[in-house]
Amino acid sequence: IHNRWLECISLGKYKNVWIDLASLPALFDKEEYPYPTAQKYVKVASQIVGSDRLIWGTDIPGILTKVTYKQSLDLFKNHCDFLSTEQKKHLLGDNAAGLFKLSE
Repeated sequence: IHNRWLECISLGKYKNVWIDLASLPALFDKEEYPYPTAQKYVKVASQIVGSDRLIWGTDIPGILTKVTYKQSLDLFKNHCDFLSTEQKKHLLGDNAAGLFKLSE
């Protein structure tokens, strides 16, 4: 795991810090979807920060040169098997809704 990534996610020890996972595929542009190294980074982030403060995003339109919208979403939905269904639900929307105080 890259030291800079570890530095960034180590800030997650502070309860007011949330980690955005939007541009992970762009960091591994030499890999093909489903970006196995990105999956490892998500796993480390979930172990250090906890899945309750991770937020999925797309970084569209810039990320579209690396990954489709569907692949960006499916990376987390279908390829991060270490996350439970409930953790994925939080990461893919509930966490952001809570952070930004959005009503359903």
